[in-house]
Amino acid sequence: MPKNSRTGADSIWRVVAIGTTNDGRISPTHFGDADRMMLGRVRSGEYEVIDNIPSPLAPMEETHGNQKKLKHAAGFLKDVQIIVTGKPSINFKKLRIEKGKWPIVTSMEPEVFLAWLSENLDDVTRWYDNPDNHVFRTP
Repeated sequence: MPKNSRTGADSIWRVVAIGTTNDGRISPTHFGDADRMMLGRVRSGEYEVIDNIPSPLAPMEETHGNQKKLKHAAGFLKDVQIIVTGKPSINFKKLRIEKGKWPIVTSMEPEVFLAWLSENLDDVTRWYDNPDNHVFRTP
């Protein structure tokens, strides 16, 4: 059941992938180096956790910023709109420009972040409406 549920027919669900550690905390690493991925969805005033899986990107031995790893990430993230972790990545800007993803860097724990995002989604959406904005950092 979604947490903090509100009704709103015009509210669009956005899929979120959050890089986490094995113990469920926000990953202090680049997104592609996180141990696990918490998958969720969010819309204004509402969020839910969908799954928590081992990261399909972490086992890749490619160096950070490698094009092969970026292409693999883009495939895994095909249906994901918002990408979240604790450390910015050069690939974030590329994913934003080339794939339209919304990279976010935060120190909030995953469910705290999802709750924050559900309450601030309109502001974050407006921020990403500007094509010159690439990586959002939470307060």
